[in-house]
Amino acid sequence: MLIALLLQNTILSYIRIVNVEPFFLPGVCVAVGILEGGSFGGYFSLVFGILADMQFSENTVLFTMLFPFVGFMSGFLAEFYINRKFLSYNVLAFLAVLLTSIVQMFKATLFYGATFSNVATIAILQTFWSIPFNMLFYFCALRLNKIMGPAYGRKDR
Repeated sequence: MLIALLLQNTILSYIRIVNVEPFFLPGVCVAVGILEGGSFGGYFSLVFGILADMQFSENTVLFTMLFPFVGFMSGFLAEFYINRKFLSYNVLAFLAVLLTSIVQMFKATLFYGATFSNVATIAILQTFWSIPFNMLFYFCALRLNKIMGPAYGRKDR
């Protein structure tokens, strides 16, 4: 969790394309939700969202409210509707980053007076620029899950 925040704020803040940074933190919540289940994904994402809001000064409770939803829903979907494979993770991570970008987009449009077309372009670029980093994080999370085992002792995965 802390390593992901450190990577987001130090290394990835310098990797920009068209002045847009990648944002892979929702992908972390999706990976934990898929691999560990909805309950643990929600709890982990709540703590992760609090720490992310503390790192980004422009947000007050945005990630604290959004990340637990993402973590729980990805675990719920993995438990009942989708498999826990690479393609499913990528689709859910893409949707999670897109949802986060849309929420940030509406916040900038409503409260800060930004134009919709400029903010929508940035949101779309950020979502697509985050895909490679989400792919890399899936393999890191999968390896950690195999090394450490499930968080709450389930052996059926």
